Amino acid sequence: MDCVKQIQKDKRTIVFGTSSCGFTQEALKLLPDAQVLFFDKQKAAGQQMKELLQERLNHKTVPMVFIDGDFVGGYGDLRNKLKDLK
Repeated sequence: MDCVKQIQKDKRTIVFGTSSCGFTQEALKLLPDAQVLFFDKQKAAGQQMKELLQERLNHKTVPMVFIDGDFVGGYGDLRNKLKDLK
């Protein structure tokens, strides 16, 4: 099973990003209970995972936010979704 399908089956809130990305850090402030998975630029596996998700989701930036298995998008998408829920 590919990683995107596994993520979609997972009902947790997951944020994929990099520790140095300001938008990732802002997304985490909005989602304090999220599981955070950082892409490690120093390791090939982290870079491969990032590239795979970017390709499969057609989303080239971080963070990549999933809520209840659904891909929300990046920080701006997350902020807009949460604003719409209020």
